[in-house]
Amino acid sequence: EYQEELKYDFNIKGELRHLDTNEPFVFNYYKNAHEQNHKRYQVLGHLITQYVYELLERVCMLQKVYIPTDATEDEPRSFFFMSENALTSSSSLTVLLQDRGVFRAGQWGQRIIISEGLGHGTQTPFIKMALERKRLHTYIAFIKRTNLEYQKHVKDLFSSHYIP
Repeated sequence: EYQEELKYDFNIKGELRHLDTNEPFVFNYYKNAHEQNHKRYQVLGHLITQYVYELLERVCMLQKVYIPTDATEDEPRSFFFMSENALTSSSSLTVLLQDRGVFRAGQWGQRIIISEGLGHGTQTPFIKMALERKRLHTYIAFIKRTNLEYQKHVKDLFSSHYIP
């Protein structure tokens, strides 16, 4: 219902702006309607998450890896993002973790993305730096969705690909 109404996109500077007014996102759009404003914020958060996942794959060239790797379609699973040779390279491994709550892979926080832009609210600047250093110092970028129950599967995946 809010997706049509939410006409926001990121400008060239990575700032979230309304397409018609060029104004930043208004958190309290509906007067005295906390639930309606919260629902609107949740819809925007979902759209931002999808946008950041696209950036991770398209701009940062990370692969989305589903875990557990042997799960059937009807079993619950999660995913994380990693660079192409993260499990096979003998180089260093850089792990970026978001905090807790409504945070998702590649994001420090949605409210920061909304208020300050992609450069402050996402992990993409750090991922790009890690990937650039990979050429010089063989760093690898990796992002994990820590707020889901699948941490054990990530641990199992890495223990089966131990890199000395």
